[in-house]
Amino acid sequence: MRSDETKATSRAPSTLPIGAPFGKGVTPEPGPGSDAGADPGTTVCEPTPGSSAAAPASRRPRRRQQPPLPDGMRHKVDSFAKDLRAEFGIVDRQIGQRLARRLCSLITPRSKIGRPMTEAVATAIGLRRKGWAWSDIYPIAIPGFAQMEFYQRSYRMFNLREAVRAYRRRRKKQKAGS
Repeated sequence: MRSDETKATSRAPSTLPIGAPFGKGVTPEPGPGSDAGADPGTTVCEPTPGSSAAAPASRRPRRRQQPPLPDGMRHKVDSFAKDLRAEFGIVDRQIGQRLARRLCSLITPRSKIGRPMTEAVATAIGLRRKGWAWSDIYPIAIPGFAQMEFYQRSYRMFNLREAVRAYRRRRKKQKAGS
């Protein structure tokens, strides 16, 4: 026997019993709570309290209502929108949506990307801005500097200088891009 023949023979029979009426002409039998005096062929459905009769079967949940803006902020936003409409004549909905996205991106605080600066690098940057020499900065910025061996000490000094240099390079690029 082939696999498609086994599938055809193993199907479950129809859920309706043979000879059961179905279709448009079939009227449901009156049960408890139905109106027996109504036209034959119609069923009276009464909505339950708290629900609307015209509501679809599956509704999306309502959006939570956001708290209102403070009065001073609402007034400033309204006057800003009024000034924009007067100056630029914004009538296109897409321009309004782009403006809203831009305003949202400028207002919301942004977290800094990248790894946070170590305490040693922050100390070294601050002391270099004050004009300190590297030889004076190392014992302050690097913990346990005096007890380190020569090679470990020189490795830490090199890494600190490179980290400060990388910070300055990034800051220079940021200022040039703005």
